[in-house]
Amino acid sequence: MTLLAISGVARRFPGGTTALDGVSLAVEDGDFVALLGPSGCGKSTLLRLVAGLDSPDAGTIAWPGGRPGYGPGDIGFVFQEPTLMPWATLFDNVFLPLRLGGASRTGARDRVRAAIASVGLEGFEEAWPRQLSGGMRMRASIARALVTEPRLLLMDEPFAALDEITRFRLNDDLLSIQRMRGCTVLFVTHSVFEAVYLSRRVAVMSGRPGRIAAELEVALPRLRAPAMRGQAEFAAMCGQVSDALSGASA
Repeated sequence: MTLLAISGVARRFPGGTTALDGVSLAVEDGDFVALLGPSGCGKSTLLRLVAGLDSPDAGTIAWPGGRPGYGPGDIGFVFQEPTLMPWATLFDNVFLPLRLGGASRTGARDRVRAAIASVGLEGFEEAWPRQLSGGMRMRASIARALVTEPRLLLMDEPFAALDEITRFRLNDDLLSIQRMRGCTVLFVTHSVFEAVYLSRRVAVMSGRPGRIAAELEVALPRLRAPAMRGQAEFAAMCGQVSDALSGASA
């Protein structure tokens, strides 16, 4: 079932900059789609439009399976930076979306603790952001997005600033979380390798104005494992995606 249907979407900014033009993309319920493209091609802008944080100048964003609201419980957003409140504990940072939705701290305690445990941070509930490593802060940001049990999880280059070892580990954790929760993921990245490892489908965007230049099914077993990164099939798939990206950027 199609959860999200983007059709002919354009976004123009004051001053004449056209960030997106004629973007069309269908995202199936439970899918994992990577958005891959050069810097400035409108990937982040597209996520903001899907999240309802901005509006398109043309085209439509439809929800054939029932339109999610733009409040707690429907869409989770993980930004490039963890954006944690430095004056709040890990627990209270993760609790924030539920608090904004009217939940009490006591009533939400089990749900918040479960979200924290799901990203491997059990035992750090009362830690302050300054006491956490970069990878742990990003895990906290993911927990905050998951605590509302969203149908759609939007992720804007969440692992770009992390070292490679931490990034690989969080890639695996993210796949485990998606399998467990069954949510749909739209994931922005600049990394061909990350896009292929994580997703079922890669949507390659052209340079500005951004369009979907190619869509590639990732012809690999859905159950990914670290050893796959060294296999010939993985390298071949990365080559196909890299060729598509080069063609879209030409």
